[in-house]
Amino acid sequence: MAKGREITNIEEAEKYVDYRQWFSDKLAKDYIETFPKRFSAVSSDSDRQYIYQEAQNVLTMYSLLVYYTYSQNTSFRKAIDSNKEFRSNFAMIKKWLEQNNGKQIADSFIGTLKAQVAASA
Repeated sequence: MAKGREITNIEEAEKYVDYRQWFSDKLAKDYIETFPKRFSAVSSDSDRQYIYQEAQNVLTMYSLLVYYTYSQNTSFRKAIDSNKEFRSNFAMIKKWLEQNNGKQIADSFIGTLKAQVAASA
């Protein structure tokens, strides 16, 4: 990929993005655990809002990966299922999402995208 070149289609983007890594210990545990610490460490409302928005984005991403990508992408599902670390973290995250309306978040996001596509057609 040339430096500064915009990627305009999902197939090309998937060549450069490894979604399995969202289920690595580094992201699924270490990174996620920083949110409460970072949130309590800042004093300004704008910094808290930034961290809150970042957490919302991460939650949305996990919801999409768990409820859409995993069920619809055979190679992604096999990659998660065949790696002990990824499989364990996937189960942990899915359980948390099930307890915290993760499916509704994913469905809402997909519904919004479909509405935007329909409106632009």
